[in-house]
Amino acid sequence: MFFVAPAYAIVNIQGQVFKNGTLNSEQLDLSSYPQGIYFLELKSNTKRVLKKLVLE
Repeated sequence: MFFVAPAYAIVNIQGQVFKNGTLNSEQLDLSSYPQGIYFLELKSNTKRVLKKLVLE
């Protein structure tokens, strides 16, 4: 069995996807994003995690 990096998506409160891809590190650079509320969705083969992000 091999490890598959989780997929991620960053979505605003209107449901628009700002960025998505495969998570290859422990950090995402969100410095260019405007202030607001976003959601970070992480998906692997067995789990789905949704976290609220507030950029100030």
